[in-house]
Amino acid sequence: MKKQEENIECGFEEQWKAPHASIPAEEVERSWKRMELLISSKTGFFRKQKWKSAVLFAAMILLLFSSALFIDIFSTDIKIHNSSLKEKEVKLPDGSLVLLKQGAGIQYHESFKNGRNVELTGEAFFDVVEDSLREFKVEKDRTKIKALKGSFLLTENRTGDLKVSVFSGRALISVKDISASFAIISGETFLSNNGKIDVKTFDTNLSFEGGNQYIDFNYIKMEKLFSLLEDRFDHQFIVDSLTNSKRVTLRINKTDSLSDILNLLSIINHSAYEIDKENNRTEVFSKK
Repeated sequence: MKKQEENIECGFEEQWKAPHASIPAEEVERSWKRMELLISSKTGFFRKQKWKSAVLFAAMILLLFSSALFIDIFSTDIKIHNSSLKEKEVKLPDGSLVLLKQGAGIQYHESFKNGRNVELTGEAFFDVVEDSLREFKVEKDRTKIKALKGSFLLTENRTGDLKVSVFSGRALISVKDISASFAIISGETFLSNNGKIDVKTFDTNLSFEGGNQYIDFNYIKMEKLFSLLEDRFDHQFIVDSLTNSKRVTLRINKTDSLSDILNLLSIINHSAYEIDKENNRTEVFSKK
């Protein structure tokens, strides 16, 4: 069998290499016409249509792929989203630092050539490198923040308040539909909710922002401590007057959970607590 196949193959090779008489052009033309008639026949027609459909489908896929490739190659916007449980550090083109909180995202131009502009969703801490010629701009929903240098934190609480806390430098804040702008300096917090604006002061040393891994509280009044914990954990505390008036000295680490801190307070300050997870609040009271 194998020898027979080899003989056939040799025969084809000899015929291929053998000289042949030229075929008249008229015969070639007639052959092509017969082929066209065959393609346009019933069976051939459907085959042809299927072939055309396949080519069209392939062309569409290629076009879509080419478009996507074009966007990936030539788009100059960078989009980053933090889907992890930890803060995500992002270095911007000008050297400024962003710490994205869980679920937050930013979008910015890859070169900052036409301005230092950033769009933010969620919460983030910004440490802005100084540039006296170009403002650093952050846009979030209806709010815009401008700064030449410094650091600030953008957060939202459970009631929908937007908070901008300035830790160094100063920031100019504007809100859509409000004509006035607000200059906020270090140690001030700007709050906006449904058109209502408020500015409060805070202690910049009592914060984990800016790289602090722990905070030492020295003989701090419990009322102030719980206020700080409310901001950090977006949690409401209901505290009796006796507990509020007490003072405490302790160190809180950045990695400490709310339960960790409440357990520590219950030991060193003889207090008890009951957590209401459904309503996101905790009742704290002195032990009898």
